[in-house]
Amino acid sequence: AASGGVGGPVGGARGSGGSPSGSRRDFLSISADLLSTAPAPKMRDLEMDLKEHVEAKFRVKVRMQPNNPRVEVEGDTHAVALARREVQKILSYYFTDRCCLIEIPPRAVDFVAGEQDRKL
Repeated sequence: AASGGVGGPVGGARGSGGSPSGSRRDFLSISADLLSTAPAPKMRDLEMDLKEHVEAKFRVKVRMQPNNPRVEVEGDTHAVALARREVQKILSYYFTDRCCLIEIPPRAVDFVAGEQDRKL
């Protein structure tokens, strides 16, 4: 799902999690080597932007590890949905040559992803 629903190496796969209190954990699928091959200064800037522009603004927690093909977002259900979109934008800014965002109308998801990958 690394090149799934949103386009390029940044996919749109949904994670599972959450609790009755309105907390949710979600994730973005990314190319397995997207973070591990990035130069250290770029990663420091990315981490700072995620803290300032996502974690602080939406009051969520963003987790990413260099060899993990996903970026996790955890927090309030509504905030996670907004933060997830912001993470997509930031990743496409930092990795313009490997990430892009495209809008797919909900009615086209089954056609693009197929029945088995509907959760992209």
